[in-house]
Amino acid sequence: MGSRRLRFAIGWALAHLIAVATAAAHLSLDSSKPPGNLVRAYGDLTGAANNYGFFAPAVASQIRARFLIAPAEGPSSVDTLEVRRPETDLRLNTMLSFFGVSEAQDLLARSWAATMFGKHPEAVTVTVVADTFMLPTMREYREGKRPQWVEFYRGVFARAARDRRPPVSSLP
Repeated sequence: MGSRRLRFAIGWALAHLIAVATAAAHLSLDSSKPPGNLVRAYGDLTGAANNYGFFAPAVASQIRARFLIAPAEGPSSVDTLEVRRPETDLRLNTMLSFFGVSEAQDLLARSWAATMFGKHPEAVTVTVVADTFMLPTMREYREGKRPQWVEFYRGVFARAARDRRPPVSSLP
């Protein structure tokens, strides 16, 4: 009975490795038929269907958001969305990745500006700046070009006149 379990485990591991290799090679079965849809479901559930595109030359660039907080009086300051908790950072990175979709940019920027207005009640305007980390090709790198942050979005958002209340600390 032990050899039967061992054969099953080896067979399962071999099938899993074949599923991983198939996905890495960008091969796929017809998922509209039973063998293909079962393999596809298995690959999606276990991660075996990941095509390992992070090795490809078309890797998506990292995006960051910065916020210039301008109060009515006094110096401006810069803030970020960083929280330094893994779960929250994962959500923030997901939002930042959606910022690469042009149709979502203004919506996300407005939402982030509203968050900053809540965090900084003294702010009159919030400037949302999004940058992307541009990686040079290997050829460009050999020629001396280095990775750099490049701004691709800037939006200035003003607090509505009805929302211009004094900060809580200055209330009587």
